[in-house]
Amino acid sequence: MKDKKLAIIQSSFELFLSQGYHATSIQDILNKSNVSKGTFYNYFESKSSLLQQTLLYREERIQYQRDLLLDGDNMGDRHIFIQQIEVTFLNKGTINMSELMDDAAVSDDSNLIKFMKELRNSFIEWLYKRLHQIYGVKYEAYIAEMTLVFAGVLQNLFHFSPLMNTKNNDYIRLIEYSLTSVETIIANKTQGEKAIVTNEAFEQNFEIALQTDSLFSEFAIHTNSLKKAIERLYGDEPQMCNFLYDLVAFVQQEIVAEQPKRALILSTITTFNSFDRLHSSNELADFLQTMQNLGYEMF
Repeated sequence: MKDKKLAIIQSSFELFLSQGYHATSIQDILNKSNVSKGTFYNYFESKSSLLQQTLLYREERIQYQRDLLLDGDNMGDRHIFIQQIEVTFLNKGTINMSELMDDAAVSDDSNLIKFMKELRNSFIEWLYKRLHQIYGVKYEAYIAEMTLVFAGVLQNLFHFSPLMNTKNNDYIRLIEYSLTSVETIIANKTQGEKAIVTNEAFEQNFEIALQTDSLFSEFAIHTNSLKKAIERLYGDEPQMCNFLYDLVAFVQQEIVAEQPKRALILSTITTFNSFDRLHSSNELADFLQTMQNLGYEMF
């Protein structure tokens, strides 16, 4: 990512957190990032587009850091899961981030509202998959219920953490408490009591939501995997590696834009196939399949 663009993203995120989305003007962002209005609009179509790309950038960093904790053999490790949740909140923060999300969601920008819904849904979907990997054998029928209860308990504990007798940023303690509470609730229900929300109903409704609203979750996951593949395959060629990173960044930027440049997106993703090592990778195949699912099919 270009230095100036990254500077704008980092500066705007600080302002959005401290002042709120609506209270932060483009001029505030220009002043803090020390760039001209022309430079700003060279990278972002609007303040809404900037917020979306800022949150997308941070979500990808979080996903990358969460993935680093997994090695393929510890998917069912409860402690690793707690560390992944900690990574999420260390990067997002607590109250300020929650307030920013709420502030941005109150908007007359339909694309921004849609994006915020996708952002929230992507975390719930990730929780559901991870809890299934950890508790799928023991609590198979209750994974959806665990997901919703855990997400609710966790969110409220973090929101009211200043009132609690905890050390500053004692995330592990709050996460452990939330997970243990949910485990206790579910353990007491396994004597034949039905789940409040079945996995089937949850998955069906979630699939409907994803079909109509979500382009973030699967796209973000496979984009992150593609970046790791680029680093693995071209890490010894910094110039080539950075070039491919820029192509990925362009697709990321355009796909969440208010009016995506379809022809340029298709041209860019087609370019990936011209690199032999990348062309034969599973990561690129998964990424291209995701793009096809989003309506960007190469001919």
